[in-house]
Amino acid sequence: MSCTTTQIGVLRLILLIWLGFFLSEQKTNVST
Repeated sequence: MSCTTTQIGVLRLILLIWLGFFLSEQKTNVST
C-alpha cells in the first residue's frame, strides 16, 4: 500500500482533531 495524498490528508485531519482535543483538555485543566 503506497502512501497516497488522501491517506496523508486523513492522517493530518486526525492529528488536528487530536491536537484540538488535547489543547482543550489542557485549557480546562488549567482553568480548574
